[in-house]
Amino acid sequence: MVWTEPYWLESVHDWIRLQLERVGLEAAGEIEQPHVRPWSTVLRAPTSSGPVWFKANVPALAHEAAVIEILAGRRPDLLPELLATDLERGWMLQADGGIRLREVLEKSRNYDVWEQLLPLYAELQIAAAADRERLLAVGAPDRRLTLLPGQFEELLGDKEALASLSENELDRLR
Repeated sequence: MVWTEPYWLESVHDWIRLQLERVGLEAAGEIEQPHVRPWSTVLRAPTSSGPVWFKANVPALAHEAAVIEILAGRRPDLLPELLATDLERGWMLQADGGIRLREVLEKSRNYDVWEQLLPLYAELQIAAAADRERLLAVGAPDRRLTLLPGQFEELLGDKEALASLSENELDRLR
């Protein structure tokens, strides 16, 4: 997996440091890699103004950086500040967004927070509708309601995509 290869990490660390300098942030410690998955990785870089977060995705998901850039341009109040992107490689660097929702829920077990978040998420989706063509052009999957039934039927016919499912799971899908 490339995410943990020294040559790749060195290039990422260099890019992060360059971007920090570009936006006027001072590094304040070692860069850590708290999240490594087959499809993406996340690195945390401490700065004098708090942590920033780097994310890289596999090529099939590299469009995420461009999608976040578009969404941040439309509703910056609903996303962590986007500090830098490398759209060719699908890299992005963002300011810290605070405590993750899963940690809030694990600690408080108060699911009322969803009542606050879901309307904001809906606002972002509504605002993003104006950027539909741009989002599609950068590679975001087209999941409009009119297309979903056909996409679902296509999935049901994809034996390779369904190979890891049990018969019970396949029956439930059908």
